[in-house]
Amino acid sequence: MPATALAPRQTTPCTRLSPQPAPEHLSPIQGRQLGQPPSARLMGGSWPSSARALPMSKHLRRGGQRLPRHGRLPTPTRPGRPPPSAPASPALRALAPAGPGCPAGGSKSELRCDAQPPGATCRVMRHPLPRTTSCKKPTMQPATAMTRRPPLALPSQRWRVRRTGLRHNGFSPAVTRRPATSPSHPMTPHAVVIANFVQACCWQLDRAPQAGETRRAYGFHSEAGGKGLNVAIALQRLGARVTPILAHGRDAAGDQLRALLQAEGLPLDHVHALPHPSGWGAGFIEPDGQCRIAVFPGANDHLSAAHVGQAAHAIAQATVVYGQFEVALDAVVEALRLARQAGVLTVLNPSPWQAVPATLREVVHTYLVNESEAEQLLDQPWPARDTADWPATLAHHLQASVQAFWQRHPGAQALVVTLGEHGCLAWTRGQAHALVAPGLPAAPGGDAVGCGDAFAAGFCWARAQGADLPAALALGNQCGAHLASHVGVLQALPDQAWLSRVMPPG
Repeated sequence: MPATALAPRQTTPCTRLSPQPAPEHLSPIQGRQLGQPPSARLMGGSWPSSARALPMSKHLRRGGQRLPRHGRLPTPTRPGRPPPSAPASPALRALAPAGPGCPAGGSKSELRCDAQPPGATCRVMRHPLPRTTSCKKPTMQPATAMTRRPPLALPSQRWRVRRTGLRHNGFSPAVTRRPATSPSHPMTPHAVVIANFVQACCWQLDRAPQAGETRRAYGFHSEAGGKGLNVAIALQRLGARVTPILAHGRDAAGDQLRALLQAEGLPLDHVHALPHPSGWGAGFIEPDGQCRIAVFPGANDHLSAAHVGQAAHAIAQATVVYGQFEVALDAVVEALRLARQAGVLTVLNPSPWQAVPATLREVVHTYLVNESEAEQLLDQPWPARDTADWPATLAHHLQASVQAFWQRHPGAQALVVTLGEHGCLAWTRGQAHALVAPGLPAAPGGDAVGCGDAFAAGFCWARAQGADLPAALALGNQCGAHLASHVGVLQALPDQAWLSRVMPPG
């Protein structure tokens, strides 16, 4: 640069002036299109065309990316220097107060530069600005040399700054952009599902065989299944972001499972291939839709607490964590413990039934059980369905047992009992009476396999969206009735298109 273009050598003392806030939606790069440089507002001086520069660190960081060294920071002249010809615009945002150390009481300001003088663009306008300055040779380039700029952020997007701490040469903020949420545009729920996988084989018969009897089936189908897998896929199709934690064998069934998960858009980060056979299941389905199911767990029994611990970060960031008993109990306990510790909603379906250990009783928020599981959980014989208003009669019959249930399960806040075509009952801690959610009719020709999993997916999706308990029960009943109207599970699980029909916008 010619010598005539440089201002006289000088040293400017710092003065503590309050920076003006910048527009919330502007990024550091976009702010360079504005007028006055941040140093001029901070120091109280103006921006000459021959401004001096300050040495920069070797590396800078913006938005989580390492940036190479680009040059030096132009600094303002002393107060009273005439301003540039174009008017300056306020575009400086202070991200942290100054600390002690400089002659005027502040050492380094944690700043985001949102301004640029007309006609020139500094190569390093995204760096932090120290309070103390010195006069050195500037490094400037014409503004036309930097023509590629990112588009302006939409008003519906919010820039959130995460403070990463002070370094010797200033503050290095990592900026992340997260869409703003509103009641009309709720945030996408994130569900972690302690899943299991079994290759399900289902036979359709006029009636299930008795001991020692062989029956001829008139229908057969096989597909990937498992309580946790069904819930994970249904939640993904309904629009949630799902992280499944599951195990499978190193066999053909396991390979088909991974292909299925990828096709559904589910991540494989916590899907573990173990040196054990994959799980298998068998179901006998009668004409009225009732079914009898047997399961070989295989690799599901070898999903451990260590596997769950690898997903601790995802669990802490979730809105709901769902568990069931078709995997090793240690994995379920660890997942729900981590979730409850992080303040995440925990939902447990204790199926196939086994006694709930004390470690789980402390961390389960909501229990989802069917009739046979509720009879074991409440330690109460089930009455016969001999009245037209059977759900209300059942709720009255179970009232004392439910009060004893709260005493045995100190962490529980809700208990939901599904009743098939009769709907469901729900109790909450501190409420004397049950909520009765009526059932919905299913189309003929379907079966009941997987209806409880569809109910669980609808219930968890609604609760993760912030819906109250009655609304979550209603959506769960709709999901269950929808699946009961079809044969098979995977192809009939509810999705967003179905959801938009049963829950139109507004």
